[in-house]
Amino acid sequence: MRFHSLSMLMGIAALGAGLFPVSLTAAPVSNPTIVAQNVPVGTVGQVSPNQTIRVVVQNNTPVALFAGISGGTRVELPRGASTAFTFDSTPINVFVYPDGQAISLKYDTSIQGNTVTVRVTQVGGETPGDGSVNINRSGAVYVF
Repeated sequence: MRFHSLSMLMGIAALGAGLFPVSLTAAPVSNPTIVAQNVPVGTVGQVSPNQTIRVVVQNNTPVALFAGISGGTRVELPRGASTAFTFDSTPINVFVYPDGQAISLKYDTSIQGNTVTVRVTQVGGETPGDGSVNINRSGAVYVF
């Protein structure tokens, strides 16, 4: 009889499991996104998007840099050199990056009329530094 009672209890447990199904799922793990920025959010100036815009990039670092624009154009900038890009429309993205070396860059940006001058210098530390100058459709100039 003892064997019979155990079998009966197991049957009731199995039947209960069928009547009250339990599903175990892992709770989603939330990984908050943290956006790292080294500059305050906001514009560094304004140009007129209805006129020709000139962006001058000056390499004031001890290493060679590359300056490029969206679309694949890229210019090598030896130390001390400068180059200018001319645009007839916005948005505009100008990227400046080191030639194979891991250094952090700082863009000292000034605006005179419709000319944006970017003086690129080297900064210390582990922060990635500045990476691009963006001019949106309204002419607002940002450094990221």
